[in-house]
Amino acid sequence: MKSLSKAKVLKLIVTRRGLAGQNMALLDLSGENLSHLNFEKAIFSEATLTGSNLTSSNLKGVDFTGADLKSVAFRLANLKEAVLAGANVLDADFWGADLSGAVLTGVLRILQAKFDGANLSEADLSGLDLRGATNLNQARLDRVNLSQAVLTGAVLENVPMTGASLLGADLTKARMMHVKLGSADLQDAIFKDADLQNAYMNRSNAKNADFSGADLTGADLQDMDLTGAKFVRANLSSANMRNTNLTNADMRGVNLAGTVLYGAKCVNVRGVVIKE
Repeated sequence: MKSLSKAKVLKLIVTRRGLAGQNMALLDLSGENLSHLNFEKAIFSEATLTGSNLTSSNLKGVDFTGADLKSVAFRLANLKEAVLAGANVLDADFWGADLSGAVLTGVLRILQAKFDGANLSEADLSGLDLRGATNLNQARLDRVNLSQAVLTGAVLENVPMTGASLLGADLTKARMMHVKLGSADLQDAIFKDADLQNAYMNRSNAKNADFSGADLTGADLQDMDLTGAKFVRANLSSANMRNTNLTNADMRGVNLAGTVLYGAKCVNVRGVVIKE
């Protein structure tokens, strides 16, 4: 489909019709008021939208691949299943936006974007460098794909992440107090020295995950698969580990004061003797 001219797009904006599905690739629409419009499945790949206003617009399935989205207002916008791969989102504002199922792989300057109240459920953030991130703390991350992402030192306190994939992710020294990580895929994830106090991780798969030095005081780990997991010098005091699978786990130097291990499978556990 041939890309529309800027003049044609501006004319359609005035009429507020005919924008859905249109090809606007490579156009420069910087600073334009594009709010409350229907752009469903439109193409903005490699377009320049710096400072534009897309507040409350329907952007479902829109292709923003490689677009310049610096300082764009996406507040309360519908970005379900949108593709932002490789886009520059420096200072973009996604407050209250629905990004469920969106693709954000390779997004640039994501740490400088605002996601307060945004819905990132089922979004693809795999492989992103999110070290030290503080802008996801007020977002919804249920079933989000953060596999292989770098989240060292990230702040994810109280964040809903039920069913999330953190396969192979690095969360060293992350702050995750009261995080809701039930039924999640945590295989091979690294939680070294992370703060997981009172975290809810019930029924998650954490095979070969590394919790060395982590603070899991009061955490709910019931029914988790912790086969081969490392808890070297971790604090598991008052944690709920009912019915967990600790086969081949490394628990050298772990603090188990007040830990509930009723029904846990403790075969070949290293460092402590736990009676099943």
